[in-house]
Amino acid sequence: MQTYQKIKQTDEYKNDNNSCCLVASSIIFNKPFSEMQDFYGSKGRRYRSGTRTTLAYKCIEQLATSNNRKYKRREKLEILKLTKGKTMTVNNCGQYLDSSKDYVLFSSSHAIAVKGGKVEDWSEGKRNRIISMYEIENKDEVLQPVKVESL
Repeated sequence: MQTYQKIKQTDEYKNDNNSCCLVASSIIFNKPFSEMQDFYGSKGRRYRSGTRTTLAYKCIEQLATSNNRKYKRREKLEILKLTKGKTMTVNNCGQYLDSSKDYVLFSSSHAIAVKGGKVEDWSEGKRNRIISMYEIENKDEVLQPVKVESL
């Protein structure tokens, strides 16, 4: 399983800048950071430079689809409904989010991964306001009938 602490120790991470979307995607989809660099690069991200939010949205949707996961994007108004009018921040997001789902949270200039109810980012505990997010969960798998033989 990818974690922020593991990614932070890689040479690819140390030699890149403004790679929060790559880190969040790597953690949520459990892929190596270098693979996310290649993927985002193929979609137009320049090495050592940030990712535009619109590009990040497209990449997350494509990654979710290719990894057989459902996603739902939530904007400011939906987040306000979820929090009953309160402000969601990186610090308090655990109060509002379902720990059985994964999330990519977006503040004004940062992307944050939340996996299993835990914030996986340097901004853990900070008060960055969440302005949009992706809720990502596994698709319901159809159970196959099992043939039971008599004893």
